[in-house]
Amino acid sequence: MTALFHNEALTAKCRCMMGRLLTKEQYLELAGQPSLADAVIYLRDETAYAPILASVDPSRIHRARLEQLLEASLLDTYVKLYTFTSGNERRFIGQLLREYEIRYLMDAIRATSDQGNGAMNLSGSIDPSGSIDPLEFYTIPPFIREHASIDFIRIFKSGSMDEMLHELEGSEYYDILRPVMTGENVRLSDIEATLQRDYYKKLCTKYANLFDGEQKRHILQTVHTRIDLFNMSVILRLRRFEAMRSGCEQVKLDITEVLPTLIPIFGRLKEADIVNICADELDLSQTIERFASILRCDAGILSERSSTGSYGSRLLYAQSRRYAASFGASFDTALGCLSLIRFETDNLIYILEALRYGVPAERIEQSIIS
Repeated sequence: MTALFHNEALTAKCRCMMGRLLTKEQYLELAGQPSLADAVIYLRDETAYAPILASVDPSRIHRARLEQLLEASLLDTYVKLYTFTSGNERRFIGQLLREYEIRYLMDAIRATSDQGNGAMNLSGSIDPSGSIDPLEFYTIPPFIREHASIDFIRIFKSGSMDEMLHELEGSEYYDILRPVMTGENVRLSDIEATLQRDYYKKLCTKYANLFDGEQKRHILQTVHTRIDLFNMSVILRLRRFEAMRSGCEQVKLDITEVLPTLIPIFGRLKEADIVNICADELDLSQTIERFASILRCDAGILSERSSTGSYGSRLLYAQSRRYAASFGASFDTALGCLSLIRFETDNLIYILEALRYGVPAERIEQSIIS
């Protein structure tokens, strides 16, 4: 009875959160605002984003600061569900939060790689003195800083890859990253791919195994869909680059160069499928058709969407909606809820950026995932 009551409480909380999501009509009104400032006023006065925008001056707010506020709001949703849950559910959401820890770690690694020395300050530039005031270091949300296995302030002070690797000693990241952060040919793509592989491997094994039966199957289906779409997006972008380089629309890909860039966990999209798609001379539309056949969906749902910058967003959105609307009390509702709020954040960031550059409302509407 206790577990059932807990799931009912969690489901009720998630449905309350989803009740605050923007409606299609609100998206259309937002996309039709004449300026970025007007869009901020609309979000502040007409939507559930009033609390995070209450102190904002719409006429002076910078787009980057808006993005930061929206992403902080998304992270706050994860934290609320993390603190509301316990046991296996809390451990699983904790692993989902690790995705953000990895993102901030990659920010520090890129800063070190780009500059060679110095530390990143609040504006994103480099402070030659290598000093950061910990009291002003707001770029890493407090919850992440407090629960991370690494000291982000020391990480961002690192002036070289060797220094950063030294600061990672004692954390789970040290053994993961040491092979790709040492030597003469250190590549950011290898570092990021290594972190992503480790994250998803643990999500599919250690953390999915916290559940059993139908719940475990649904969790794996959700994670495998994300991995399949990630791998698909990588292949499509590599094919696009190769077509531009060669001047031909239909090109092959070298599988030995493709596989290291992928997450080696396969759902519906098997390794043999990837090998065959890379070996054939295909253009982008033909490649999407092949993926659609394997994933058993309409090719149109796999097209690239501007609001997320990735392929297959509508497929993932439909799956998230299905789980969020699950009948009865289950962890499915939380999975769907988190994903839908994440989609809304992507939509809002895209809309605000599009308004800033004067993109017509019709084009904005076509790129919204809803």
